[in-house]
Parts: sequence; C-alpha cells; structure tokens
Amino acid sequence: MGSPKAWPAARSRRAAGIRWGRCCYRLIYTMSLVAAVYAVTAHFRAIPLHRSGELPNQVSSLQANPMQMNQTIPVAHLSRAEQEKLLWIEKPNSLCFGLGNITILSVAIDLPKAYLVQLRKNRLSYAALHGYRYCEVRTPLDFSRPFPWTKVKAMMLLLSFAETVVAMEADAIVRNKTIRVESILSLEQYNVSGKDVIYTSDYQQSHDADPDPKSSINTGVYIMRSSPWTKAFLESQYKLHTSSIFQTSNLEHDAVKVYRMKNKEDFNAHVAIIPFRFMNSPCTWDLDKYEEGDFIAHYAEEHSLDKYERLALQLATMNL
Repeated sequence: MGSPKAWPAARSRRAAGIRWGRCCYRLIYTMSLVAAVYAVTAHFRAIPLHRSGELPNQVSSLQANPMQMNQTIPVAHLSRAEQEKLLWIEKPNSLCFGLGNITILSVAIDLPKAYLVQLRKNRLSYAALHGYRYCEVRTPLDFSRPFPWTKVKAMMLLLSFAETVVAMEADAIVRNKTIRVESILSLEQYNVSGKDVIYTSDYQQSHDADPDPKSSINTGVYIMRSSPWTKAFLESQYKLHTSSIFQTSNLEHDAVKVYRMKNKEDFNAHVAIIPFRFMNSPCTWDLDKYEEGDFIAHYAEEHSLDKYERLALQLATMNL
C-alpha cells in the first residue's frame, strides 16, 4: 500500500487524472456536436433543384395565399464559396435560388407584396424547370444613386462568377416556360454566336420585323455573357450616371444609348439585336404587341403601385 506519506500525492494524481479525463470527454462531445451541426447545414446547402418544375410545398402555399408574404420563402442555399461571392445578395429579403450556369436577375424594389408573390412564383418555377439560378435584389446596392442603377451594379457583381445572366425587369413575366434561354443564345440568323450582349429591338417596330444595326433597342430584358468586354461596358455605363443628360427615368437605357453613339463600331462588334418577339414582347394598355406563344411579356408601363396591384390580380388568374 506504500507509505502513508505518499497517499496524499497519489490521491492528487488520481484527481488530476479524473479532471483530465472529464476535460477530454467534454472536448470530444463538443467536437462531435459541432460536426453534427455542420453536417446538417451542409446537407441543406446542397438541396437539389426541383427539376420537375414544381415549387417547394412552402412556396406553393404562398401562391394560394399571397397574404402569407410575411413568411420567408425557402430557397435552395448556395455553396459556401458562392455565398462568399454573393455577400450583396444577403441584404434583407433578397435571395438566390438554384445553382445553374444561367442566372436570371430581377430587381424588385418597393413592390407590393401581392405582386412579389406572383413574380417569385413565375421566376422560381421557370428556373426550377430548366435548372437555372434566379437572383432577386430588393434593396439598393448603391444608396448614392437612383434605384435603376441597382440592376447595372447587380449585373457587374453577378458576372464576376456567373457565365450568363438574363436581366428581366420586375414587370416582365415569363409567359411561355417551354422556351429555354439556350435557344436564344443560338439564333444564327441574328449573328448571336460570339456576341457578349443581346438586346431586343424597341417597340416602334412591328412584331415580325427584323432589326438592323441602327435599330433602337429596349433594355427591359437582355442577356449578357461574362467577358472582359462586358465588364468594361457595364463599368462605362456606371460611370456615366453623373452626366446632366440623365434626367429621365430610363437611366440604364440612356447610358447604353450614349455608349452606342460614342463607340458605334465597338458596340456593333460585341452586341446583337434580336426582334423583341423572342424575349421582350410589349404588353401594355396602349401598346400590346404580345402574341400567344411569345416567351416573355413586358408590361412596360410607368412604375406605380396601382400598376403592380392590377398586375398581381391579373397574374393570379393566369396559369403560368
């Protein structure tokens, strides 16, 4: 049993061993808990797209009851790497859904809740059907500028990692979901291949008219590919906002128009103009050139609360 003088030292060693064992147990338990939490969150980051074209059940319930907009609409989370690149989209109520190579972008600032439900229903179902990403921005990205510049800023940020971005105004609605964006990217008759930007003709032309290099363009719906030229083009637009000529509400359109006038040959070399019937058909009270089967209807009237409330009621009755 040893000398009685050694007993206190032995008890001290045993107590120290017990404390050390408990410490190791707590450390292992904590590490296991952290690993379990990480595994669960990683699982939800990797939620696959609903390729059947159906929205998640929670989103479907919002379609039936727009008054539930106070709830958060669940969307598939992005990977950790993409989340780091998408810090701007973490602003309140903005979102990104899906992980496709083609991204659809809409700026939805100050929209009525009832219309926002219909907009998200339209965008999310189309993105899920074709495996695209949908990004929506609901807060300004630069409070020193008017709201229309948010779309330009968002395009600049998205194209830093996205291959192709389709910008759609909040009042542009996908009416024919069977049409894929890829079909527009391969319109050989309009020299689309190899172009960095695709705009549509403006609404002065007839539905079936083909544009020429001098045709006016509309910026309600357009497509941009990620390239050094596209990024420089967007940066040049962003720098033009202080010009005294920008006194209208269509700021982005005016900036594109100025660049085109100053750099005609460069613009024509990198930009394709296609008929609006392919992705930007006007559908307004006084200018309705939308025809059944067209891809996107653009309700291009002046932005107002009354307009979006009427649109919300109209879209709720459509089978879109």
